[in-house]
Amino acid sequence: MVGDPFVYTTVVLLTVLAFQHCDVFSQLIFNIHTIIRPSRNNGSNNDLQIAVTAFKQYAMLSKVDLRRMRHIYSSMTWKHKNIGYKLGYPSKLNRLAETIDSNAGLAQHISEMAGINASVPLSQQQKNRALEQMREVLKQLVREWSTEGAEERAQTFSPILDIFKDIPPQKRAETSVLVPGAGLARLAWEIANMGLYQFVTVILLC
Repeated sequence: MVGDPFVYTTVVLLTVLAFQHCDVFSQLIFNIHTIIRPSRNNGSNNDLQIAVTAFKQYAMLSKVDLRRMRHIYSSMTWKHKNIGYKLGYPSKLNRLAETIDSNAGLAQHISEMAGINASVPLSQQQKNRALEQMREVLKQLVREWSTEGAEERAQTFSPILDIFKDIPPQKRAETSVLVPGAGLARLAWEIANMGLYQFVTVILLC
């Protein structure tokens, strides 16, 4: 397995939405997809199939977890409930329910764009871990691809991109760039937009 399958399935979707104008990135994701997608003859519950199944079940898994949190709150003593109410906990749970509905459509698109039409049974431990990983992926989406994450990207990505600006444009296509721990590929995308394409072959190793 190459990389985190939850991140991989998300990057496939981002490729379709954001990289379609860049043939280099399209080829990159095709290569990764070919390397790590499960064999059609392999019925084992491998990590990638688990990730795709989990994205398909995001809404269900999240709502089950939300019911668990509501149950815990309702089981508290009046004194503790009152503290939670003053802190806005019930309102927070209501906002979480709205967020789950908003995220469910995106999770479904991610599972569809992964290109694997398979579902596998998930143990409770796998469901708990999958929900945690999907939440991390959604956080990364905000950080790397939303307007809300612009300030953080400016602080972390800009110093790196400023270095590449010193490379003459005519030499950028000849410059190899390694992007380890590339997350959801926003930094790699920014680098590619500057004309530095030769990092493609080495990203496969990250």
